Formats: sequence, structure tokens, C-alpha cells
Amino acid sequence: TTMAIAQGPPIDISCPVRSFCALVDQAGSASFQVNGSWRPTARTQSPLVNPRPISGIDCTSSRFCAVSTYDSTGLGGLIGWNGSRWRPLAANSAQLDVDCASPTFCVSAGAYNTIMVWDGQQQSVASVPSGGTLSAVSCPLPSFCRVVAAWGSVTTWDGTGWGAPSVVAPQVFNTKDIS
Repeated sequence: TTMAIAQGPPIDISCPVRSFCALVDQAGSASFQVNGSWRPTARTQSPLVNPRPISGIDCTSSRFCAVSTYDSTGLGGLIGWNGSRWRPLAANSAQLDVDCASPTFCVSAGAYNTIMVWDGQQQSVASVPSGGTLSAVSCPLPSFCRVVAAWGSVTTWDGTGWGAPSVVAPQVFNTKDIS
């Protein structure tokens, strides 16, 4: 298997099926593995629009991926892949991780204990009683999500609202991923 040359250190990878994976790097590039072969690296953002660092990727298929971005000023957004090109989906506050149950339901862990929910057309913002700065999100279903925050607290979405945080790993300062 031939590997694509990443433009920077790899940040995250998503493989929704065995025949397709997407890898993103700190330089804002993405590489796709299709049927065992890596495709050339492609930029997720135009270098002319002050690209933001990538913090995560999640794909539901080879026709939909979402990338979360952030910068040091607290800005960021969501970028989408439609199977042939990247396009901005939302630009608002920093988004530190993303997970998608479908192309019409993605949840991003944001700065300042916020969650951004993508509905296929726009993003809405919600506050989460997290017990710390959010760092990772997992949403296998629109009716079930979990976010993890600093100091090991986990908060659950049940499809109607966010519950109280539960401390599961108090000895851990910052957890990057949850699955």
C-alpha cells in the first residue's frame, strides 16, 4: 500500500468502512485511502483565507466527512467533504473535535463548554454542564452522544438534553479522544 505524503503531523483519522479512510494533518491537508491505495494529499482550506489548524475529522462514508478547526483567538469552524471537494459548513467558535452520526447530524466539542450541532444546513450552539473544558465527542446516534472534558468528566446527550457530568477519570487532566 502506497502512503500519501502528509504536509504536517497527522492529527486524526476516520475509517467509516474498510475500503475508505480519511487522515488529516496539522497543516490543513487531508489524505484519502480508497480500496487500499492512498490518494494524493489535498488541502481542506484555501491558503488564501488564513486557514485554521485542524483538530479532528469524522466521516460517515466516502461521500461525507466533517473536519473541525480552531485557532488561538477562539475562532474555528466546520469544513465538509462531499466526495469530490471541501467546502465550509460553518464558521463560528473554535471546535476541538467532531463526530457525525450522519451527514445531517454532527456534533462538535467547542471552546468554553459549548457544543455545536450540525443539522445538514446550519450549526446551532448549546452549553454543556461538562465540569471542564471539552476536548472530545462521540455521537454514534442522534439520540446518544458523550463528551469528555478536562479532569475526566463525561456528559451524556439522550436526544433531548445533556445530563450532569460524571467524573470517570479524575487523575487525567486532558483526554483527546472518546469512542
